[in-house]
Amino acid sequence: MKPLTLELENFECHSNSFIDFTSFNSALIIGKKTVKIWNKPSEDVDWNLYLDTFDLYFTSPPYFETEKYGTDTSSVDKQSWFRYNTFELWKNDFFFNVTESVWKTIKKDGYMMINIIEPSSRGKRMPLCDDMVDHFKTFDGCHYLGKIGMRMMARPNASELKSVFIEPIWTFRKDNSTYEFGGLDKFFA
Repeated sequence: MKPLTLELENFECHSNSFIDFTSFNSALIIGKKTVKIWNKPSEDVDWNLYLDTFDLYFTSPPYFETEKYGTDTSSVDKQSWFRYNTFELWKNDFFFNVTESVWKTIKKDGYMMINIIEPSSRGKRMPLCDDMVDHFKTFDGCHYLGKIGMRMMARPNASELKSVFIEPIWTFRKDNSTYEFGGLDKFFA
C-alpha cells in the first residue's frame, strides 16, 4: 500500500480535527513539525531506519489486561493484548522489546519518558516497574533519572480512584545521568 503524504501549511490540530488513517500504512504530515503516523503495531515498525534520530521518546503503553483497544474492530490482531496473552509475554516480547528498539533511535543526551504503573491482572498487581528500570539500565548508555509525577483525573470505571491522582513518568537519559531542563523548550516549541 502506498504511503499517504499530506503537506499542511501551519497545520494546527483541534479537537474537531480528524483524518482517517485506517486505510493507509503510514502518513507523513509536514507543517511546523514533521510527523509520521504509522497504522501498525509499534513492534512492526523498522526502528533501525531511525537510529540516533530523536531527542525525546514519550510513551504511555497500553497496560496489560487493562487497556484493550480495538476489541470490536478488524484490527484486533494488531493489539498488544491480543498478540501477547500472558503478562510475561507482554512485558518481555512487547514492552521491553519495543522500548529497546526505540532506545537505539534516541540521540546522545536524549530522553526516554514512560507513563506506566504496575498493571493488575485478575485482581493481582503484576511486577513491572522495578523490572523495567533494571532491564532498561542494561541498554547502551541508559541512565535512570527518576520519576516525575503527572497529575491525572481518575480513569473511567475506576472505583478505587474517585479524585485526582498522580501517575509516574519514568525518566531515562542517554549517555547523561543528569536532569538538565534548560533547552527542553525545543520539544514543545
